Amino acid sequence: MNKIFISYSSDDKTPIQEVVGDLESLGHTVWFDNELVGGQSWWDRILREIETADFYLCALSSAYLKSDACKRELGYANELGKTIIPIKVLNDFDERFLPLEISKLQITDVEAGNKKGILSLINALNTATPSTALPDPMPEPPAIPVSYLSELLRDITSSEPLDQDQQAALIFKLRDHFRSAGDVDGVSQALDKLEARNDLLAKIAREVDALRKEVALATETQKTSASQKSKPELKPKSEPFASTGSSFSKAKDDFKEVVKTTKSDGSALGFGILAFVIPFLGGILFFVWRNSNPKRAKVVMWAAIAGFIFFAALLSESNSGFYY
Repeated sequence: MNKIFISYSSDDKTPIQEVVGDLESLGHTVWFDNELVGGQSWWDRILREIETADFYLCALSSAYLKSDACKRELGYANELGKTIIPIKVLNDFDERFLPLEISKLQITDVEAGNKKGILSLINALNTATPSTALPDPMPEPPAIPVSYLSELLRDITSSEPLDQDQQAALIFKLRDHFRSAGDVDGVSQALDKLEARNDLLAKIAREVDALRKEVALATETQKTSASQKSKPELKPKSEPFASTGSSFSKAKDDFKEVVKTTKSDGSALGFGILAFVIPFLGGILFFVWRNSNPKRAKVVMWAAIAGFIFFAALLSESNSGFYY
């Protein structure tokens, strides 16, 4: 089977792991960067993996297109003549602004839950020609990208003691980096290293815990959002008014919605009065509007029901008087 290198942004780690699992189940050897932070040896390892790969997959997303490291990896793979297969893991970018290396290539959509896209990717791997021998001479390898987080890690892992102000500044920068970049994995690793310092103050340790909770909440929210996005959207059945068997609380909620709708839709009030006066007409209007305008349909149906009850009560009173 083939050796596949996947270039991706750390923000997209969850959807990438799903793709990796599918490819590995078919017998492919897949390499993708799990460390996320590191020094020169880490960058050299990435370049070696690109050099030995049969296929180079770039996982497209807005975060990928902003990543300096991903840009350098893509440029190096192109210079090596690697077979590049772009895959879309998130549909949050404009394809008109793709890098030249991939702008003319067929993009395979493998967003979460898109099994058809995975099959298309498998087909692309089976039909594409694996990368040929490396060029001679080899191109100059790209320099290691120095990120904002890397600079913070240098300060966090420093052997020099850090006073309270310095530790507080690091927490402030990590929180700001997380809120602006959403770098869950990078910030989590940085917090691990900060927490491991022997001189960490108790006050700063509480700030570390608070930031961890914020990161964990964001991670859970992302997972929930991805899970909901992967499920097919089911259109709810129209329930313009409470059925006979509905509970009192449901009927009360429906009535509140009717009042709210009437305030925001002036014509609904007029039709409601008409339906109250002529309940039979209200029933007709309900069936006409129940799909195209369910809120207005609810207004006229409630008014028709109220009108029917009102006229039934009058008729009952009239009959009672007659028999006496």
